[in-house]
Amino acid sequence: MGLTGGCTGQSVAPQPTAATRPSTTTTTVAAPSTTAEFSGCPTLASDLTVSPRPEPGVNWAGCNLENANLKHADLRSANLQRVNLGYSELQGADLSGADLSQAQLNAADLANSNLQGARMVITGMEYTNLTGANLRGVRFGGFPPPDAIWADTTCPDGTNSDSHRGTCLHDLG
Repeated sequence: MGLTGGCTGQSVAPQPTAATRPSTTTTTVAAPSTTAEFSGCPTLASDLTVSPRPEPGVNWAGCNLENANLKHADLRSANLQRVNLGYSELQGADLSGADLSQAQLNAADLANSNLQGARMVITGMEYTNLTGANLRGVRFGGFPPPDAIWADTTCPDGTNSDSHRGTCLHDLG
């Protein structure tokens, strides 16, 4: 007996009769898995965690992740261009090699995060917490983030912000 379908694409399975009732043995066929790289905006749960969980190289360009909880997230080499991460929690996150060009990080908490080698051209960083963050090799461009919080921050040139009156503005080129 075959399946019948309508123009809506839905199909209806026929009801088994005594002659066609299946045996008690059940065979399960797994759906094929896909390994395509996730690209698109994640959703925020009620606790502001993101789903799907971030992975290295993720493409979230242009997404609105304001207030997101991304503590200890692995966002190495991620495409985060034009993403809104304002007020987000990124403590201990690994953003090494990520592209944060034109991203909004205003009032984000990046304490103890790794931004080594990240690209941050014209990135909004007003009141961003960079306490203990590693900015070695970060390529800033455009305007410097004068209102960012610099404390024990590794500057792009490898020096410590505490050695420069609590800032890395001496080396943001």
